[in-house]
Amino acid sequence: MSKISLEEQERRAEAARQFSHSTRMSGGRVPPSAEASIAAYVRGEIDEAEMLRRARAEYGLPAEHNTSECPASGQSVGRMVEIPGSDEWKITCPECGAWWHGGGVLLPKH
Repeated sequence: MSKISLEEQERRAEAARQFSHSTRMSGGRVPPSAEASIAAYVRGEIDEAEMLRRARAEYGLPAEHNTSECPASGQSVGRMVEIPGSDEWKITCPECGAWWHGGGVLLPKH
């Protein structure tokens, strides 16, 4: 993966903090293997799709998913965007601008 900017690293680090906080507040925990993948994502060593691939593999889930690519871009991964004033986020398609609340960053049909 190509080097990411400091601004992008900071955005990813904040998204990771929010994810961990939300998980703990919901009574869950982030396992060490997931923390390692999240840290690699924050550093720009892997992208969101690879982070999710690793998580699916660890839990024995199939590699394929029930989503489709953006018809405008062919991309299958969106971007997490914080909703100001809350600990929630939305996912946006980087090309066509479609968005939806929470969940994973793999794009749904749109």
